[in-house]
Amino acid sequence: MVGSNNEYSDVSTTLDTDIRKDIHCTEKLLKDGERFYYTTDLETRRVLLRDMLNTIYEMINLKYDKMIRADALITSSTFDDHRQQLMFIFTCLDHCHQLEELTDDFVKWIMSRLIRSRLSIAVDAKFGGFLQEKILHLAGLVKDKGKFLCYMVLQLAGSFIS
Repeated sequence: MVGSNNEYSDVSTTLDTDIRKDIHCTEKLLKDGERFYYTTDLETRRVLLRDMLNTIYEMINLKYDKMIRADALITSSTFDDHRQQLMFIFTCLDHCHQLEELTDDFVKWIMSRLIRSRLSIAVDAKFGGFLQEKILHLAGLVKDKGKFLCYMVLQLAGSFIS
């Protein structure tokens, strides 16, 4: 039965679970980020770096897969929480990158999630410019920029050539 109470309940339960997970990840990243910032011991910083990157992976996977598109459908959503959270994530990424270069695959994976989110008309209308800034920021972290840019140009040109 379409639209049954069970379906709405399942969606609500999933959304509640996602929100709780998002809050947990944000709190964990705040705690780990603060420890990372103030710790001078290199080995402790490397452990915190791995923890932070794992948490960022969880957050990006959660937020920029389905949550952001759901939020975009809420007409009153201003996306301020998304902006603040993404700015903090990028601050953490920059600090991690200074200690140890991020892998190109990880950086490109984050870019793909942000680009995928921009494909939603509602997300792009409310948040697209900010996401574009962050995508360009990530492009600066890619080690092999020449190869990456050639790949991007070929991907973009492929749609015109085909």
